Amino acid sequence: MAIKPLEIIPQQENGLVKSFELHINEKTIITPNFAIRPSSKIDFDEFYNVKSKYRLPFTSSLVIRYTDADKLIKANLNKSKQTTLFGTSIKQDFINSINKDIILVDPSMEYLYYKGVEKFSSIDNLPNLIDEYVNSCSLLKNDEYFNKYKNEKYGEFLSEIDKNKLKRFNMIRELFKAQLEFKADILIPPTPIIDSKRTFNLSHTINKTSKEVAKTFDSDIECATYYLLKSNILKNEEIVNDIIRNIEKDNSKVFVLKFKYVNLNTENTHREREIYSNVMKDLSYISKESNKIFILLEGGNQIFPSAVLGFDIVSSSYNGDVDYRRSRSDDNRNPWGYWYSPEHMIYMNRETVLRISHNNGNTLPCYCPICSSIKNPEFLSIDEWNSHRRIHYIHSRHEEMREIHEAIPKGESLIGVKDKLQRSQLKYLGDLF
Repeated sequence: MAIKPLEIIPQQENGLVKSFELHINEKTIITPNFAIRPSSKIDFDEFYNVKSKYRLPFTSSLVIRYTDADKLIKANLNKSKQTTLFGTSIKQDFINSINKDIILVDPSMEYLYYKGVEKFSSIDNLPNLIDEYVNSCSLLKNDEYFNKYKNEKYGEFLSEIDKNKLKRFNMIRELFKAQLEFKADILIPPTPIIDSKRTFNLSHTINKTSKEVAKTFDSDIECATYYLLKSNILKNEEIVNDIIRNIEKDNSKVFVLKFKYVNLNTENTHREREIYSNVMKDLSYISKESNKIFILLEGGNQIFPSAVLGFDIVSSSYNGDVDYRRSRSDDNRNPWGYWYSPEHMIYMNRETVLRISHNNGNTLPCYCPICSSIKNPEFLSIDEWNSHRRIHYIHSRHEEMREIHEAIPKGESLIGVKDKLQRSQLKYLGDLF
């Protein structure tokens, strides 16, 4: 089936707060929209199972890391060819989901910078440049030497991408081919994490080259512009302003930003909040004037306010992008996943949730379908707990997006978000407005 060009239809606005209807690849979504980023097969299965049971128009996007796409998308595509006795796919819920929900494949190049290089080692048919770098890093096991080696080899890796246009072109093309195989609706360039002026310039080069590469495919698929930012870049107003200026001049329809490991809900991030607030307002103004779409990956605590101003699609993992705080291989890791509190807007451990439930007559203070069905959360098994908290999270984020959308014609979006943040545990984020 031929891919149709992206169509952006303004729906309603109040000041800088607005909503769009997006038509892409015969899919339609309404903004603001929440995109879940699953980390495991269980995460992924839970999403399309939920979508098969509930109508969730404000949660109809999916972000898959390139390093996870084989085990999530490709594995399910292969199994979907098998049919039941009634002639339907054994993965029909999955097929229904990918036919309706927008799929984004995040190149996740930051893992070539951080200690996540091994995430690429299990991927088949890596582009040569990346494969060589990953293989060289795999030879080192000692952390002390790895950091020194990484700085040297990573610098050489970036230089090769920068200086050799043919290798850069081929790397991007191979990654785009993989994204298309994984059913991506928008191509996302493999830009490096921006930690300096040098990597900012290289990101600009890769974004530009990616537009050339996208034209070589017999397709009308949209190619986004992508800026992947290290957390300390929010202190660098010069680079942030350069990014905004580039966005203003860029004729792309879609822009993807990721502020890696950023948490603005702390007392000592006042300057970063000020700069992020300016980014939100600048993006909202640009979007309003030129019908551009902005997507935030791994939004963490900034998910809700970013969906009001600046971003049309916001994304996070089920645990709010705190994967870096603990290792999945850690034997001491608590098997009871964190439960999102819509009231406090933070993630709570099981003990805290049970205490709140006990004070609330052994019921959860949430009206989503899954919480309403739980008689007493203390009696849930580990598997039930983790399944329910995932379903609850999707419903909670959907409700937040719906609230923002419905407040726009009433002119209550900014008032509502400030009030909601002040009543939550994300009080510092009120400074963003």
